[in-house]
Amino acid sequence: MVLEAAIPYRGRLYSREEGFQQLLGRCGRITVVSEEYFPGCYMRRNRYIWACSALSIKKSNFIDDSP
Repeated sequence: MVLEAAIPYRGRLYSREEGFQQLLGRCGRITVVSEEYFPGCYMRRNRYIWACSALSIKKSNFIDDSP
């Protein structure tokens, strides 16, 4: 199994967010779905993930408060 990062647009790769860069460093494969940002690039990335994966794990900033 390979951990793949699906990046919505190339400019996102250059984020200075430390946690993001650490996650990229742990990925065995990085796929850039679109060369440039456009309003639907995140949706295109989501469709890519859905179409290409048997198992998808998404990092989220949301906290699950359910018991």
